[in-house]
Amino acid sequence: MRLQRVSERKDPNPAQLYEDAVWEAGPDELTSAEAMMALCYANHAHTAPHDRAWVVDRRIMRYCKIRSAGTVGRVRDSLVAKGWLVPLHPDTGAPLAFADAKDLQRRRVTLTYRLARPAAPTVGAEADRETAPMSGVVAPTIEVATAPMVVGPAPTIDTNCSDGRSRPSKDPLRDPLSPPDPVVDLVCASGAVRPDEDEREFIAWMKEKHRDKGMGWWRHIVGNGDVHTHADTWRAGRTAAQAEPAPRPCVA
Repeated sequence: MRLQRVSERKDPNPAQLYEDAVWEAGPDELTSAEAMMALCYANHAHTAPHDRAWVVDRRIMRYCKIRSAGTVGRVRDSLVAKGWLVPLHPDTGAPLAFADAKDLQRRRVTLTYRLARPAAPTVGAEADRETAPMSGVVAPTIEVATAPMVVGPAPTIDTNCSDGRSRPSKDPLRDPLSPPDPVVDLVCASGAVRPDEDEREFIAWMKEKHRDKGMGWWRHIVGNGDVHTHADTWRAGRTAAQAEPAPRPCVA
């Protein structure tokens, strides 16, 4: 059976066309890490007009199997420099200059990015690209081990670590192709769960303790700050459980 290209489907939306362009990009256009992140943004463009996405760094790390927020920033900066992502102002939605976008990110503002497909270069000059001013910006070299791009399942970054670190979890909840979870994104953005903690574990605890009351309830407790109180209670319980001594063996 021949795989159907996105562009051959009836009325593909901008995010689907963008995915098509990413898959068609050669290794001289996108590294595997850049392609994986571009597909992550496309997968989160699930509301009209399907041409932009807002994704917190921790979710990108899980989707793309990237171990540090610094690498997330470098890969994303490279996509911006190459014209595949356009940072947008959080209030006006207008394209941001690279320096202005970095200034907002230093203030821990999660930006929305427009999905853009760079035009092919013309003879003797490069075609105009759908990007904000990028004067003096050079795409950085990303030092991450990557697997080759293939047609079929999404590419992944080689996770064979040589420094003794554990490999990423194979939990299907962390599959890069799983649908985005708005509760996870909301909790990540709130900062209630620390970088070394698992927000899914906290969310499961909340649903068990308070029952799942819907997205409106989550927005309410994040908005009024109660989510931090709940996170402190959850964290204290985990610490107490870890501190309990192991049962002593029975001696006949």
